[in-house]
Amino acid sequence: MKRIAFLIILILGTLSVFISCKEKTQWMKFIGYTQNDIIGTYEATADDAFYENIPTEGNYIFKNANATIEADSTTNISFHINFPNTLDMTFAGKAPLDGNDYIIRLQADDGYDLTSYVYHSDKGGIRLNGFVRIMTSPNDTLHNIKNYHFDLTKQ
Repeated sequence: MKRIAFLIILILGTLSVFISCKEKTQWMKFIGYTQNDIIGTYEATADDAFYENIPTEGNYIFKNANATIEADSTTNISFHINFPNTLDMTFAGKAPLDGNDYIIRLQADDGYDLTSYVYHSDKGGIRLNGFVRIMTSPNDTLHNIKNYHFDLTKQ
């Protein structure tokens, strides 16, 4: 009787692990994304795992950021990002840079750079995470570089 009970518990445990793994969204690098894939509105991702390994020095985490990406032409985009009460900026440029890319790299005036990694899920979602790098005045000896981090999911 103990063997049967053990086997039933083992089978139920295995099934619950299989079912819970099946429900979890798997995010993969979106190599070869197109402009049409990334155009849209983005809101903050509920999953905080992206932020776990970011060093604290010079890095600022914005769990409430949002963005909109629009097409400027057949090859260029306009990437508007908002870090509430801190920074509201639009970057423009070519994305993707080539067909094997999974990164968006854009620049703006005054030493602002945007780097975003593009991911897609097994459920068809699009996710962007990265940072806006701000080069401050060389006289600012405490923090010459500031990175504003974001993790966004397409709505």
